[in-house]
Amino acid sequence: MNWPTLLVMLVRRNGDTRKDSGKSYDQISLMELFALAGNPSAEAKGAGSAIIPSDYNGFDARAYKAQRQHGRYTAICGDIDNGNHSLEALGELVDAYFGPVATLIYSTSNATPENKRWRAIVPLEQPLSFQEWYDASMAFYAYMTANGVLMDRCMARPAQLVYTPNVPLERRGPEGKPLFYEYEVTDGPGADPSFPVFSKWTAKLREQREADEQLRDAARAEASAARQELGTSGGGGGIGAFNAANGIRDLLAKYGYVDSPQRDDDWRSPHQTSNSYATRDFGDHWVSLSESDKTAGLGIETKSGARTGDAFDLYCHYEHGGDFIAALRAAATTALIDPARLLLARLEADAAAAAGAGADAAGAEASADAASSPRYKLLTAAEMAGRPPVEWLVSGVLPRTGLAAIYGPSGSGKSFLALDMFCAIDRGVPWFGRKTKKAPITYICLEGAAGLGQRMAAYLKRFGTLSSQIRVVVQPMNLLTAADVADMAHAILTAGMAGGVVCIDTLNRASPGADENAPKDMGQIIYAAQQLQLLVGGVVVLVHHTGKDESRGLRGHTSLAASLDAAIGVSRTKTERTWFIGKSKDGNDDLEGTWQLETITLGTDEDGETISSCVVQPASSPAWPSLQPLSAYAKQAVAAYQACSATVGGKGVHIDLWREAFYQSTTATTDAARRKAFQRARDELSERGLLVVDGDLNHLTDEGIGAFTFASQTLSSILIPALAGLQS
Repeated sequence: MNWPTLLVMLVRRNGDTRKDSGKSYDQISLMELFALAGNPSAEAKGAGSAIIPSDYNGFDARAYKAQRQHGRYTAICGDIDNGNHSLEALGELVDAYFGPVATLIYSTSNATPENKRWRAIVPLEQPLSFQEWYDASMAFYAYMTANGVLMDRCMARPAQLVYTPNVPLERRGPEGKPLFYEYEVTDGPGADPSFPVFSKWTAKLREQREADEQLRDAARAEASAARQELGTSGGGGGIGAFNAANGIRDLLAKYGYVDSPQRDDDWRSPHQTSNSYATRDFGDHWVSLSESDKTAGLGIETKSGARTGDAFDLYCHYEHGGDFIAALRAAATTALIDPARLLLARLEADAAAAAGAGADAAGAEASADAASSPRYKLLTAAEMAGRPPVEWLVSGVLPRTGLAAIYGPSGSGKSFLALDMFCAIDRGVPWFGRKTKKAPITYICLEGAAGLGQRMAAYLKRFGTLSSQIRVVVQPMNLLTAADVADMAHAILTAGMAGGVVCIDTLNRASPGADENAPKDMGQIIYAAQQLQLLVGGVVVLVHHTGKDESRGLRGHTSLAASLDAAIGVSRTKTERTWFIGKSKDGNDDLEGTWQLETITLGTDEDGETISSCVVQPASSPAWPSLQPLSAYAKQAVAAYQACSATVGGKGVHIDLWREAFYQSTTATTDAARRKAFQRARDELSERGLLVVDGDLNHLTDEGIGAFTFASQTLSSILIPALAGLQS
């Protein structure tokens, strides 16, 4: 076996750098690395030693470029930070992929019994070049992902640090023993890329990359031809000046693209949901193979279906939503381009093309080709009318995507209302009679975190369960700090919460020191909120205050209201509170609802004082369920549910138990009729907000139980003994 003597570069700590001293880094053998597993260090998280699985250890060895050029990689490494997988299960998957080889798997420094996180190191029998190692690593990650284990693809970066076994002091007991640490060392030869499963997945990855390269080359050729046809209108005039002043690489980084560890010119766009790097920078233009970019309308579509564009196309899309004229005007204010000169240049180019059309047949053909596939498509009224309608999270109130606000004076209850709406979205139940669609909720609570905790406790006590797709952030966040916006987007994406609602409560706390009345400061706030929305998708909701004159709406510069897709105002009198549509770009602005705050007692504190909070109670709520009486089958379903609940202790009723109870009590006569009746009854209860469905468990809400008293003792006396027999 060769692998025990192969070397890896050793970094003593994260701050260990030799680029200024010119000295080489230390090295250890893979066998020495394996030996560390039995005695993990006790350094602070991130302060322990680490390796780069390459034998290149020059003074510049922590640089990606140097490792790509000089590195010979001796091990494949992987991080598993999600899924709480067992050590045994991971070992079986690694064995299936590499065969019976030497393996080291150990828990990472922040792992716990409830949230197991792992690091795997598989030695190679012979060193590989960076490209060979990168392909082998990415193929392994793809295999693990296909088998339900999400791998951190950052580990395939050429100079990525891989921390050695470590359990910090704060994760050790009084005697220094780790509270949680597990590892497994398997003996055997090093991994061989010719092993069947290993070889198959690597070949599959390379075939896909080759196909992508062919498509990319074709798209690049088409883009080049298209730009020659467009001439001055595509790259000259003001846009040419903009492109000269703004590098594509700089803008890709600015707009949240992630660069590939394999190639400096490959990037992953923020629209993408996959982990591929589908955008390539060719210097004067870029080409994207991403379907997500195509759906988003980024750049120009080529004949092969790819997307292409220049620096200005990126600026237009990400900062102005594809609004070309708005992008021109905005860029003009920064003295980068002159819209008037640009439009004149385009008119002159068009006139020159038209004048030459009759004199030159080749020129006429080129002009015809250019005219047949213009950069911008002019849609007819019928085409516009046929476009998909606006999607709503709360019908007519909150759109699925964009920028929105909930605003009102202090003490109006706007935060209570916001939480009530988001909880309704999480449960998928109507909100003030308006249909909702489920979506992830990220609530960034920047003031009154303790109060929000009590509000959520009150909501849970009043209405029952909420899913794990509603999350709260209580750390400070500054919209005016680019790093904060990027880090928040990263946290949301990593948690799998993209495409939902991100609520920032309040806007004032998220922009400390800003002058809300100043157009420059408010413009920066709006830009940051839009960037967050572009990065994570969905809708960003800003909780904000009104000014001294409540009738004028949102406090601050008018550009805020102008930038919103929807705004929900909140007002209060001595007797009631009201929400109303302050703005709806694509909906009805006549909607409103009245409500009150209902006090919910949560317990007592250490001094015996009552702890309480409130939930939103629509003014019409007491009579709401009975405005439209339940169908006979829905009433029978409620009765069956109550009987089931009496036998299981009110912890939710399994659908199989509830269905069987319904079958025994319903007036439907055939099996098919009973099945259909139960499904209709269940749908009706859910749509009316009287039932919460959590997988196979069903929870009838307090309204669902309290509003109907038709379940007779006779019916219960028939059902409960029968259910006892079913459970046994």
